[in-house]
Amino acid sequence: MEAAGGKAAYHSVDIRDAGQVRNLLAGIRQKHGQIRGLVHGAGVLADRLIVDKSIDQFAMVYGTKVDGLHSLLSATAEDELRFIALFSSTTGRFGRIGQVDYAVANEVLNKLAQAEMRKRPGCRVVSINWGPWDGGMVTPSLKKVFAGEGIGLIGLAAGGDFLVREIAATGSPVEVVAIAGAAGELSAISPISRSQVLPEAFALNLTVNDYPFLRSHVLDGKAVLPMAVIVEWLAHGALHGNPGLRFHGFNDLRICKGVVFEQGSPCTSVSWQARPRKGIPSIWCPLN
Repeated sequence: MEAAGGKAAYHSVDIRDAGQVRNLLAGIRQKHGQIRGLVHGAGVLADRLIVDKSIDQFAMVYGTKVDGLHSLLSATAEDELRFIALFSSTTGRFGRIGQVDYAVANEVLNKLAQAEMRKRPGCRVVSINWGPWDGGMVTPSLKKVFAGEGIGLIGLAAGGDFLVREIAATGSPVEVVAIAGAAGELSAISPISRSQVLPEAFALNLTVNDYPFLRSHVLDGKAVLPMAVIVEWLAHGALHGNPGLRFHGFNDLRICKGVVFEQGSPCTSVSWQARPRKGIPSIWCPLN
């Protein structure tokens, strides 16, 4: 940082206290000028099963992440930020025993990042769902747990480089999952390019006569394919060619235009499936 002309200054505040954060940043502006970037990496753990977890423990874990972010966003509302980088966690995606509060807090961070991106179109907003790092919260006992699960640890230098690349990747996804394999190689899982041509999984020729349930889903006098049916068929598309796997859920599901049946005209529904990509501990299968 110093080699690039920057200086580091350390201040200790309770990030959950909006007043403390606001006063701190006001002093920084007076000394250094406007704030241009924000990295929110605060977090604490209080691992307990739900039945054993107290309200205070939940509030501490949740508040450090979520209330802390609200404090920072409120204090920088008038700043022209160029980037906002949030340290979320794969726990928010995959869960972990004893970390219900941590999982909830990190998923809230993901969705707050999505909202902030829409508010600040000129700002790069990214919420990185990190796997475990080789340091920080990961104690020696936790390292043994991750090693037993085949999950590698993200090196400090590799994680720092990855963060810089994501901050600079304007136009890239807001939510990114960053994990290391057993060998420690860092990789990212993010939505597939919308321009990719996907191979066909299956095709259906739909008519109201052949699928009479369509008569029960009519809008403005025309039959419309229900969203629930679309979801079911997309799930079949994901499982097509992947026997033995279990469907888990969707990310980035969008309906750009309803499937409407004109009177007496059939409609062909095709599910396209890309080659699945392995993640930890799941397989991601892009669909269209």
